[in-house]
Amino acid sequence: MKPEEQVRFDRLYADHLQALRLQGLRRKTVDAYSRALRCVAEFFDRCPDDLEPNELKCYFSALLEHYSWSTIKVNLCGLQFFHRHVLEREMEWIKIIRPPNVRKLPDVPTREEVQRIINSVRRLRYRVFLLVVYSMGLRISEGLELEVGDIDGVQRRV
Repeated sequence: MKPEEQVRFDRLYADHLQALRLQGLRRKTVDAYSRALRCVAEFFDRCPDDLEPNELKCYFSALLEHYSWSTIKVNLCGLQFFHRHVLEREMEWIKIIRPPNVRKLPDVPTREEVQRIINSVRRLRYRVFLLVVYSMGLRISEGLELEVGDIDGVQRRV
């Protein structure tokens, strides 16, 4: 990157970090969005504030060769944040990228696997906890918030 271009990029990058922090985003999001900005600047070897749609097509096509769609979406969101909050303009080229809507089903253990897991727990209180959470289909957070007063023994309900 040329020295004057580097100075401009450093200023915009500092503004980008400040905007990320002011929005109250989590540290991992700040890291990911700032990494996206650095990567696109490195890819083109110039400040990414004036990239054309065809250049961005080229960039995201290159990303597709090596990265998953989830990584590409993070890069896209990072650049979109940069445009919206630092450059204060909307990206018109956003329509060139359309990640597939893939819904992956979770891995569900078999009854035998669940039985082995529960039977491998030595402490009775933890075994009871796992049985309650599994048999009621609770989330872990719901199981952790469960209290004795939540159990109605007469009606056999929780």
